[in-house]
Amino acid sequence: MQWQLDTPIPPGYLRHLGISIGLQLFVLTFGALTMDGGMVLQFAVLSLPAYWFMALIVMLRRGKHPSNGDLMIIRYGYLYVLLGILIFTAMQWRLK
Repeated sequence: MQWQLDTPIPPGYLRHLGISIGLQLFVLTFGALTMDGGMVLQFAVLSLPAYWFMALIVMLRRGKHPSNGDLMIIRYGYLYVLLGILIFTAMQWRLK
């Protein structure tokens, strides 16, 4: 039995996903080169699954007709997830 993905990624998403992947690679490279004991890299890696889960939900719910807001979430959502994780972690450290 052969399994196939019957719904290819619509072309509207491809350009925005490419920009997002480039942005993620830049942040991961910057985090790996930063001399802070790996903190930036940990935050960058921690935000990857959260972003891709969010992007997958947007792509599955909107299908072939994404709105401009959906495309902006796909393109720049990783930065917002990373910023949210940084703020949440700083708040936790402050409480401790």
